[in-house]
Amino acid sequence: MAIVLGLLGVDTGHHPAAALVVDGDVVAFAEEDRFTGCKQGHVTFPLEATRFCLAQAGISTSDIDLIAYGWSCPRYRVELPLKMGRSVLAQRAFGRDKASTPRSGGKASLIRGGIFMAVHHPDWVEHRIRQAMTLISGHTACPPVRFFPHHESHAASTYFLSGMEGAAVLVADGSGEEQATSIWRGNGLRLEKLWSQDVPHSLGWFYSAFTEYLGFRHSRDEGKVMGLAAYGQATPRVTDVIDEILVPETDGGYRLDPSWGKFGHCSRGEHYADKTMDAFGAPRRPEAPLEDTHRNLAWAVQDRLEQALVGLARKALRLADEDRLCLAGGVALNCKANGRIWSELAPSELFVQPASDDSGAALGAALLGAASLGDDPRAKLRCAALGPDITADEALSALNDCGLSYSEPSDLPGRVAKLIAAGKVVAWAQGRQEIGPRALGQRSILARADDPEMSEHVNRRVKRREPWRPYCPSMSESFAGSLFEDSPELPFMNVAMNVGESAAKRLAAVVHVDGSMRPQVVVPEVLPQYSELLAAVGREGNQEAVLNTSFNVRGQPVVRGPREALATYFSTGLDALALGPFLLEK
Repeated sequence: MAIVLGLLGVDTGHHPAAALVVDGDVVAFAEEDRFTGCKQGHVTFPLEATRFCLAQAGISTSDIDLIAYGWSCPRYRVELPLKMGRSVLAQRAFGRDKASTPRSGGKASLIRGGIFMAVHHPDWVEHRIRQAMTLISGHTACPPVRFFPHHESHAASTYFLSGMEGAAVLVADGSGEEQATSIWRGNGLRLEKLWSQDVPHSLGWFYSAFTEYLGFRHSRDEGKVMGLAAYGQATPRVTDVIDEILVPETDGGYRLDPSWGKFGHCSRGEHYADKTMDAFGAPRRPEAPLEDTHRNLAWAVQDRLEQALVGLARKALRLADEDRLCLAGGVALNCKANGRIWSELAPSELFVQPASDDSGAALGAALLGAASLGDDPRAKLRCAALGPDITADEALSALNDCGLSYSEPSDLPGRVAKLIAAGKVVAWAQGRQEIGPRALGQRSILARADDPEMSEHVNRRVKRREPWRPYCPSMSESFAGSLFEDSPELPFMNVAMNVGESAAKRLAAVVHVDGSMRPQVVVPEVLPQYSELLAAVGREGNQEAVLNTSFNVRGQPVVRGPREALATYFSTGLDALALGPFLLEK
């Protein structure tokens, strides 16, 4: 019986987060950007997320038995600096890029690498954790800190919450210590590593390099490349080059030529090498018009990633001797690739942890820490609502402080359904916030899913994002059954499913140009109020499905509490806001 605080994010990295596991149960989990307003919260300590977790459980820092950190920092004392140095020398010796250091900038690159090593040094990380505990509690005592390998933390975050007794586990991201991709066997409380691929052979870095080249922000906007890929097509001039950069192997592994990315000569980009410009021309400037060359490049990069991931998933199932599969790591947020894994390999079960990015490593570390102290943290994660709550009292206080007019409908789902049926765009902020990047009925913007004009309308008046990015549907179990003959469980919008022409017409606002959608299937016993809303939408003469996108605007994190919800509501073209039990209408 133990209380474990899981953390990730001390002065470097992406998606800092905190998670709290009490007696083996996940009590709270939150990403830091929900509190700071800086999307994805890069290079910050998850201080406010930690405060929230402790407050949610009603405990203080002195009650914590263990702080579990999702990165193996002790290896940064000697082992990893030497190993990384040898890797750099090996790349240069084999002629990958003899003219430069692993990244452009000469001494500046070496200094940057030294800073990366320094901020991962265990003494520095423990110092920052002690500082945070002192800020929170007011005293200097700090619970013991234990470091867990990054990929093992990712693997635990998905396997322990899958509800499976045994499974193959595939982790793919940018890097975790020296690893870029790994395969595990989950059996009971044990995770056994079966295979791994080290950096610089990173699928995450491969995708990030072309994300940056295409004019988006690397390590943040990879989803935009995934959406853009559907508008491209295979062109030999592009695919021939991409096929040489990332080479799937016959045994299910892959090889990556790192000289096209961080390990090449990078005089202009941070993640793509100059030879990328030699092959494809000048990079696209941010916000510049998109051309066919950009769309076709996105298609080739996405297709090659999917091929590699299907091979890796097949390898994982074979090595683990399992027919159940769990996915995690930032690359596991690629819904299209997950859908292709499902359609081509047909595992008996597929589970993708909804916060598969680096924030999920904080959750996984907490689960590993709980297991190390004798608890059994295995459970089936059916609801992602683990974040901060919006209570009726908090909502009422914010409304009164702002002097706003509102109503309190006796049947809020029914009233909102009528607004949606009338073509209104409604923000829905209810209960505890969902984890991960997908809106799942806690902090959502909702609209008609059958209106072919609605996607453009929401883009233009509310979200202010690129018009070619798709929206996703939330739907009832019965309606999903009419669309998909065979599908995995789909509670978290992280597996793309192909639909027929008839369904595409019925759900014109949420089916992408390639005939795919990323559905959330809503189960009444998991999300009763949201399920009531979908049923009410069906009674208004529409199918039991709505367009559901995250309650935020471009460049901002998903709103957390009542005041952030009100600020976004009044600064956009939203028509109504359901804030707890209260309804505002413009």
